[in-house]
Amino acid sequence: AQAIAKIIKEAGSQVVFFETWARKEGNSLYSGDLAGYDPISMQAALKTAYSTAAENTSSLYAPVGDAWEIALNESPEIALHSADGSHPSKAGSYLAACVFYALFTGESLSGNTFSPSGLSQEEIETLQGIATELLIP
Repeated sequence: AQAIAKIIKEAGSQVVFFETWARKEGNSLYSGDLAGYDPISMQAALKTAYSTAAENTSSLYAPVGDAWEIALNESPEIALHSADGSHPSKAGSYLAACVFYALFTGESLSGNTFSPSGLSQEEIETLQGIATELLIP
C-alpha cells in the first residue's frame, strides 16, 4: 500500500482506499480459501486492513464495507450481493456510489434525486441515509 500510494501521490493524485465488503453468508469460499472466516470476521479484517493502509499513507478511506455491514443489519431485505454472493447487486453498487459521493463532497445525500432503475424509492432513501449517517457529521 505504501509503495503504490507513493507513486500515486508523486503523480499529483489523491489516494483513496476503497474498503470492500464481506462475502455473503454461505459463500463457498468460507469453507475453502476463507476457511475460518464468516461475514462478521471477514468484514472486521477488511476494515482493519483498509483503514490501516489509509492511515499509514495519509490517504482517504472510503468505508463502503462498513456501509454494507450497516445496511445488511438494518435493512436485510435489500439485496446488496449479486447471485454469486460476492459481487454487488445494483443496490450494492448504489450504496458504494453513495459512500463515495458523501466522502468526496462532504454533503448529505438527503434530497438527491438520482434514481437508478430497478431500485424502489424506499431502497434509494435507505441507502442514501446509511451513507450520509456514516460519513457526514
